Amino acid sequence: MRRPVVSSASTTPRRAWKPHAALLDLDAAVSDRIAVETHYYWPDLANDAREILRVLKPGGTLLVIAEAYKGRYGWLFQLAMLPMRAKLMSADEHRAWLETAGFTGVEVSEKRGHGWICVTGRRA
Repeated sequence: MRRPVVSSASTTPRRAWKPHAALLDLDAAVSDRIAVETHYYWPDLANDAREILRVLKPGGTLLVIAEAYKGRYGWLFQLAMLPMRAKLMSADEHRAWLETAGFTGVEVSEKRGHGWICVTGRRA
């Protein structure tokens, strides 16, 4: 696994994480992957999901959790997320994203009162 980049310009270490699957060391098969409030910043959601599926062991699960998604907030929040290039998806779009990538048994749980969405998909 790659080590985080530590900036020497500051006395406080700053970690620069590489946020999407194409830049991570994902050569070793793993049984599970978890993404918490990160996927909407991934530059290529479709290919990144396929890359995660590729390295999951058969029966492995991807779990995606987010509090920012279409349907939770109004248009003003979505507008505020534009400068960060966030890709907000609805519950149906989350399901289609993983199904299109090849995940099976995709489930979407939406807890509007608590303000989060959870999406899981398995590798067959």
